[in-house]
Amino acid sequence: MSIMQGIESDGRVQASDARLLVARLREVAEGADQLAREARSEQDRRETARARKQRQDERGFWDHVADWFTGGEDPPVGPAAQPVSLSFAHPEQGVRDPLQGSGSTGTSSARPDHLRTFASNSRSANDDLASWPGNLRSAYDDFTAGCGFGSLEASTVWTGFDRYLSANKEDVRWADTVPA
Repeated sequence: MSIMQGIESDGRVQASDARLLVARLREVAEGADQLAREARSEQDRRETARARKQRQDERGFWDHVADWFTGGEDPPVGPAAQPVSLSFAHPEQGVRDPLQGSGSTGTSSARPDHLRTFASNSRSANDDLASWPGNLRSAYDDFTAGCGFGSLEASTVWTGFDRYLSANKEDVRWADTVPA
């Protein structure tokens, strides 16, 4: 396989990995939204039950006697909701063929200016993404620490994001080395 074919193949794998990573990140965001909705719904149910209990406690003796004959006020809410537990699959990475060659191997089928452009563009894209895994972990940690209802497990997605960026950095390192 020529160097250019290897780069093209790795580029397809990188694009596929990016789509899968985006899908997993979207699943985590949707899961967090679902968990937040379920927690709010359960909190509303509990507040309604507490308000009914308080009304019942504040009623007088004759109100309780009347309840004995009429059955009283029906409870406004049903049983407690079951806590939601969500986890997400690891964004499996495709296999990138190890790109081979170095600046000392002589001739290359790749144009050095194309490799430099690829490396520059990829490095810039990687730099733009570099802070995202940490920012997402921080937001995730804040969310899970503040959510007492259910659980959300997404550590495999963060690990997949890290691996994606590492593979991209390796491609850049290689592309920087070959035209040297």
